[in-house]
Amino acid sequence: MELWIQDLLGKLRLSGRKGRKQRSRAQKAMPLRRRMSSGQVPILPQQKKEGRRETREKEKEVGLFGHLYGQPRRHEIAGAPKDIHPAILALGLQTSGYVVSGSNARCVAMLLAFKSLISSYTTPHGTSLARHLTTHLSPQIDYLKSCRPISIAMGNSIRWLKDIIIKIDPAVPESDAKTHLLTSIDAFIRDRITAADTLIAQTAASKIVDGDVILTFARSSIVQKTLLFAHAKGTKFRVLVVDSKPLFEGKRLAKRLADAGVEVRYALITGAAHAAK
Repeated sequence: MELWIQDLLGKLRLSGRKGRKQRSRAQKAMPLRRRMSSGQVPILPQQKKEGRRETREKEKEVGLFGHLYGQPRRHEIAGAPKDIHPAILALGLQTSGYVVSGSNARCVAMLLAFKSLISSYTTPHGTSLARHLTTHLSPQIDYLKSCRPISIAMGNSIRWLKDIIIKIDPAVPESDAKTHLLTSIDAFIRDRITAADTLIAQTAASKIVDGDVILTFARSSIVQKTLLFAHAKGTKFRVLVVDSKPLFEGKRLAKRLADAGVEVRYALITGAAHAAK
């Protein structure tokens, strides 16, 4: 009887080993994608290459020029948060479509849109303008960023405006506080953008002397103003405008300078090395 039991247990152990071996073979024979969970799907070589390429491209990007890199931009109003002001919605689409372009132009347009927002703003009951308005501005700024990355000048202007808002005394009537903000924005545009641009251009123009050859890229309002100031002073110089797609803004600069009587040559970015010689 004991021998019979021992023989039966031995057969069961042998059967168990065979079953485990068969299951192991079956698992090895199964397609890899069936044996792995969704979080363990293998990465193909092509996917690895694309991932490394994206990482290298991100590492090469310079934060100061982040607004210049090609990035996904919002091209329609659909899906925008409901608390976005109409002036901000319009500006976002204009910057995304390059209707408004240039650092200073975008900065001024943003501040004017903020003026429209402040004019129609009403402080909710139970809170203060200084506390609520800064919070109300955040989604407006995020929307503009989703349309196109903001420039350095726009970022500085936003920080300045928020600083002005949080310093408003809660005891000041809302109408007086809004008037103060609107006049402050006008003064900022006048003193720190318009007048500052003129001063920078005049100072830069004094550095240009007879016989200079100046190479520019695309178009900048301050650069254009500088060259026109130098030409108006009677300085004799030549300008080589290097340009590129997608906007070919340098054409506008070249035409403006040529109309003023400046000697201008025009070249695309592909010929920059030859132009520099």
